[in-house]
Amino acid sequence: MTLEEPNGTAVAPDSKRGVGRRIAILLPDLRGGGAERVAITLAQGFAAAGFRPEFLLLAARGEYMPEVAGVFPVTVLPARRYLEVLPALIGHLRRDPPDALLAHMWPLTSIAPVAAWLARFRGRVVAVHHGQPRRSWRSRLVAALCLRFPVKVAAVSAGLACEIGRHAVLPTGRVVSLPNPFGPMRQPDSAAIARAEAAWRGTPKGGRILSVARLTPLKDQPMLLRALARMPASCRLMIVGNGSDEARLREMAAQLGLADRLILTGFLPDPTACYLTADVFALSSVSEGFGNVLVEALACGLPVVSTNCPFGPAEILGGGRYGRLVPVGDDAAMASALSEALADPGDAAMHKARAATYSVDAAVGRYADLLFAADAAGRAI
Repeated sequence: MTLEEPNGTAVAPDSKRGVGRRIAILLPDLRGGGAERVAITLAQGFAAAGFRPEFLLLAARGEYMPEVAGVFPVTVLPARRYLEVLPALIGHLRRDPPDALLAHMWPLTSIAPVAAWLARFRGRVVAVHHGQPRRSWRSRLVAALCLRFPVKVAAVSAGLACEIGRHAVLPTGRVVSLPNPFGPMRQPDSAAIARAEAAWRGTPKGGRILSVARLTPLKDQPMLLRALARMPASCRLMIVGNGSDEARLREMAAQLGLADRLILTGFLPDPTACYLTADVFALSSVSEGFGNVLVEALACGLPVVSTNCPFGPAEILGGGRYGRLVPVGDDAAMASALSEALADPGDAAMHKARAATYSVDAAVGRYADLLFAADAAGRAI
């Protein structure tokens, strides 16, 4: 069986202009996660550039659903389990083929190229990986097989691109790096700022530590609590997000005597007011494909302290130029770096300038080139 790139329609050299081309964005759902946020930001950027983005979901649910419903076309595939996604996606691509298919998140990144090939889909397929691949031999085998079908493979950081290439045994350079876009942050109104101030429970300026992440083991918030225990009693930690670890974190805070110094807000669709009222931002993850929240914090002028985890934080922070990096799991180093950042927050203008390098326009251009660019002979590449 020979797997060849499907013939595509030649496009004008200025492939960044959408001229009405339809881009289907494939996701499990629209829960409040980083990949979902990126997909919506891209959809908005695609629309502004003249493309017609649409969403293909396995379920019409999630905290971000209100941002998409009624704004972009949404199709829910008849697939309640991942085993049902392949035939459902084949059927959709045959009945109503878009001009390009953009698949986010494993295993959809592996299913999409197979479905497109079986459906004889003539558009480009791009599979975007947002996180470290599973270590199981089944995952490696599936990726190694499926990513050899006609597909452009991308990852949200250079380090992750290398890891995906090793995981799927792909040739060097086969996986391209597409950093996540950062959209303009909305300036919160006075009421939103007042709510954020109230959430800090009287914590004085100079001791407000913010983290924005799901409450899951991968984010390692217990390390942040241990770091907080090493810091002055005037410091409080606010974590914006929800997840399976909430009860564990509350119990741990009580055991460490930090119950009144930990603030859990739950998920907030727009945490900008929290960034603007904080003094320092902390990320304690064990692994991050990219780290959208680091860019958000920099855009608000905040000093940043992050674990030097694979793969995105060191790239975003320029190896430490734009923020402090500490070893994964090292609460003593985290506490020390947070104290240093509170005492010397650095140049807010430089932080904002760094965030601006991850613009939506730049990301849309890179994605458009990957989705629609043709070689000099007019063939899809």
